[in-house]
Amino acid sequence: QAGVPCVLASPCPPLDADGFGTTVIPSRSDERAGWPPLDIVDRTDDDPRTGMFSDRLVALLRGGPGVVCVLNRKGRARLLACAACRTLARCERCESAVEQDSGILRCRRCGHERPVVCRACGAQRMKTLRAGVTRIREELEALAGVPVGEVTGDTDELPDTPVLALTATADEPTRRDIAERLHLGAARLFAAGYDRPNLFYRVVAKQNARDDLLRFLDDEHTEDAGIVYCLTRRAVEDTAAWLAQRGRAALPYHAGLTAETRFRHQDRFLREEGVIVVATVAFGMGIDKPNVRFVAHLDAPKNLEAYYQETGRAGRDGLPADAWMAYGITDVMNLRRLTEASDIGERQRRIERQKSEALIGFCETTSCRRQALLGYFGERDHPPCGNCDNCRNPVASWDGTIAAQKALSAVYRTGQRFGAHHLIDVLVGNATARIRDLGHDRLKTFGVGTELDGRQWLSVIRQLLAQGLLLPDPDGHGGLALAPSAGDVLRGARTVGFRQEVPRERVNRRKPGKKALPDVALDSATQILWTALRAWRLDEARRQELPPYVIFHDATLIEVARRRPDTLEALADIPGIGHSKLDRYGVAVLAITANGA
Repeated sequence: QAGVPCVLASPCPPLDADGFGTTVIPSRSDERAGWPPLDIVDRTDDDPRTGMFSDRLVALLRGGPGVVCVLNRKGRARLLACAACRTLARCERCESAVEQDSGILRCRRCGHERPVVCRACGAQRMKTLRAGVTRIREELEALAGVPVGEVTGDTDELPDTPVLALTATADEPTRRDIAERLHLGAARLFAAGYDRPNLFYRVVAKQNARDDLLRFLDDEHTEDAGIVYCLTRRAVEDTAAWLAQRGRAALPYHAGLTAETRFRHQDRFLREEGVIVVATVAFGMGIDKPNVRFVAHLDAPKNLEAYYQETGRAGRDGLPADAWMAYGITDVMNLRRLTEASDIGERQRRIERQKSEALIGFCETTSCRRQALLGYFGERDHPPCGNCDNCRNPVASWDGTIAAQKALSAVYRTGQRFGAHHLIDVLVGNATARIRDLGHDRLKTFGVGTELDGRQWLSVIRQLLAQGLLLPDPDGHGGLALAPSAGDVLRGARTVGFRQEVPRERVNRRKPGKKALPDVALDSATQILWTALRAWRLDEARRQELPPYVIFHDATLIEVARRRPDTLEALADIPGIGHSKLDRYGVAVLAITANGA
């Protein structure tokens, strides 16, 4: 509605029939203003010095026929336009935004390349346009070639222009901050639901993270495509090499790699089946591969917004997918230490502290994980989902007050400077050479915790950190100290409850050695037909040099295998098959269903 500003909070946009998660704004013509057309909203790079991606804040201002300005979280806009006639550059194949690399325009979505030549005037020079939040109109007017006036950011100066602030994932404080910064205090808020019912949320206690990951992949995703997130570049490189040595097609991706290497690995991930990308947070924005069957975290993300965005890259075709995380004591210590060590103001530190506490609470909860996740984003009335680890296998809790007192006493008596494993040796009475050299085998707490084993004590200490009763060493040396609230526990004025860690069990949803399938009910004949359809799709995609999901989504092929259509009319009734795809692929698909019937 013209002239009505609004703030729209929504998860990542759904994929269309061609596999693109773009937001489409219908173009309008306005010869008087001379606005160039742009009707696809695309995510943009973050600060070019880092090479990261972010879609935290996308601001759309339309001053004519669909002119769109795209902002990243730092309030910088990036548009690639012809330097001669200012026509915006777009992909000839899918109409998405493009990027320039060594005289080539490359589409960030489908990988299509063409020389740097303007389709409107033939010029071979492109210009990157950037603007801040309060100078959007100036940038757009410069692009259109009309006079520029000073802009304060007040939407009253744009009375006939709809103003939308769009964010993929934002909690309530972030939404308010966006509205305030863009002077949209009176704007209407439209918040879409955050539930992704096809995702199975699971958090496992971190023992050996890589072994845990491989067990998860071997049990449930033998040949599936997926993303593995790690905290550091070194961990990315090491994990990708480790998986490759064990027969998985695993590729590293982080901002330290060359642009050519990143593009090559991303291209393989999009175009091939069963490829795993091991990445830092540099990977993911603009990746709309719909049949990503899992997203795994070897290290906890920094907050629930990051977790939601990263896990949301799985299962975009609506079929079952996994969000798996290995979580341990080092994650808690890192989250706490990084928050306190950040060079930010005290107000922002409180906000970041609350965000990290919410993530820790999500990992430690004994109730439905989906309830905890949706509640963080304001949806507090969601019933237990039945599709997370806590719902499938309810977790018991136990009164750990005495165990907490023993652990806290061990921290105090050893000088509040030792890490978890040293404390565990004291508690279980393991008289190592270091324990004897320090004289800790003569402490009252030496050997007082033999009722629990080392793994159980590690869980106790992790949960004491999560509950704020222990504090990590701010310098990152791994030591633990008592929090002010620990005194109440030691005096017996406060009780402490812990979640009961259950023994690790192998989960086998699929038969070993078989092609990994989404968790949908398919009889053997339908599975055979679906496999044949996938093989045809892969050959067709390679012939056209396209990602397979651009031909057909997995969900579409599964429905074809189920229905086994024998006419073009019956095939056209299947979701995901429009007139264009029916004309291009209908005969070939019917030939496969006829042979497989």
